[in-house]
Amino acid sequence: MRNWLIALTLCGTALLSACPGEAGNLAAAPPLKGQMYYGFAGRMYRLNLSTGAVQKIDIPKLEVLGSVVGSSYFDVSLDNRDLVLFTRPYPDVGDCRFVNIVSSANVNEVRSRFKFCQERAWFKLSPDKTKVAAAITYFDTKASKERTFVRIVDRAGKTIAQYTVDDAGNDFQEMSWLPDGNLVMSTAYGLFKTDDTSLLHATRTFTPKFDKWGFISVSPNGQRVAFRANRHIWTSNLDGSKLTQVTDSEGDAQEFAPQWSPDGTRLAFRARIFAYTLGGPVQGGGSLDLLVVVPADGKTYALNKNYLRNVSSVTNGTEEIVGVNGVVVVKQKDERGKSYNVPVENDVSWR
Repeated sequence: MRNWLIALTLCGTALLSACPGEAGNLAAAPPLKGQMYYGFAGRMYRLNLSTGAVQKIDIPKLEVLGSVVGSSYFDVSLDNRDLVLFTRPYPDVGDCRFVNIVSSANVNEVRSRFKFCQERAWFKLSPDKTKVAAAITYFDTKASKERTFVRIVDRAGKTIAQYTVDDAGNDFQEMSWLPDGNLVMSTAYGLFKTDDTSLLHATRTFTPKFDKWGFISVSPNGQRVAFRANRHIWTSNLDGSKLTQVTDSEGDAQEFAPQWSPDGTRLAFRARIFAYTLGGPVQGGGSLDLLVVVPADGKTYALNKNYLRNVSSVTNGTEEIVGVNGVVVVKQKDERGKSYNVPVENDVSWR
């Protein structure tokens, strides 16, 4: 459900953004901070946003840990100390998998491990790291279609609660933890929040006025939710009030998977850019996805044909690409001085 190919552009030490108006009128923007975790081709990577340095996280195929099911199936604790990895048994026998909570500094340091007999799932570790929420996808043979539900378990794998369909029969699809230990979940036509931290009951907080929406992400203070709807990124309060369109774009361009910065002041998302925007052919076909960061300041940022056209000087091995109206995209330069995009599967975690 969430396997997307995205080209991530890496961030250098000095980020620039453009003031509204002419692209040449540039002003210094606060540098991005923290780390981005992402996966590609079955491997995990950690990107230092201050330096642009990328580190591959080696997942050894040991009997103790197993092999990672896919680079999409992971999460990072809010304190950036633990990783949640979904692994196959080694050797690979049977249908069951394992959920492993390991040290982010040393994946061989297993803090918790339990059997999880589902083939496809992605996970969110609670803020206090005592629970794991899983969105599980399976094929319903009776309905002849894929279905999704949300299960909440403790660190031993014991089920605490499970949410299958809402009052209208729509599958629960995604989830995001609140800082107080409650859980926000989405269906095709509603946002739900657990009534208390027992997590046993949930109440609808609002019904979005969109045909399709998803990719929910709750802000670090728990007051706002970002999501994708009608091809663009939006934010609102948890009750649906103060709805704000964050991005707009031309033609077939679209945006996916918003992620809040740790301080809640910015939003990162995947922007699908087409050949006409880049002014030339695109690797592998007509489009690619870039990592774009904009302020979460209540404004709408237009991703028009011009927002990638202004390229500043090279600083510390990175080529800064500056767009109009505060939109920032940065490309990494390799040791030969050539710019390139790093392909990424699925969403990223910003810590």
